[in-house]
Amino acid sequence: MFQARRQEWGVIEDYIRYGASNMYSPHWLFNEYYFLGAQPDVNKVKEIGNIISGYQYFIRRIRSDQKLSRPSPLFNKEYYISQLDREVISDAFFDF
Repeated sequence: MFQARRQEWGVIEDYIRYGASNMYSPHWLFNEYYFLGAQPDVNKVKEIGNIISGYQYFIRRIRSDQKLSRPSPLFNKEYYISQLDREVISDAFFDF
């Protein structure tokens, strides 16, 4: 199991502060290089600085963007969306 670098950080905060800028993949079903390679427009937005990672973009857009690429060959977008609780969505990326 992944441990945050600082005790007061959770794993999402650790990813936001450190992992995203180093192109780390936050989950085994999300490959940052694979996703950005399939989504060149997202890569441009990241280079400008409007987002910190492809993962941030993916989390924000998964429901609304029908053309959004899979973040890895193993990811099933339709199944993922079907499992989301429509009432409770909590993600650190919505807060900044």
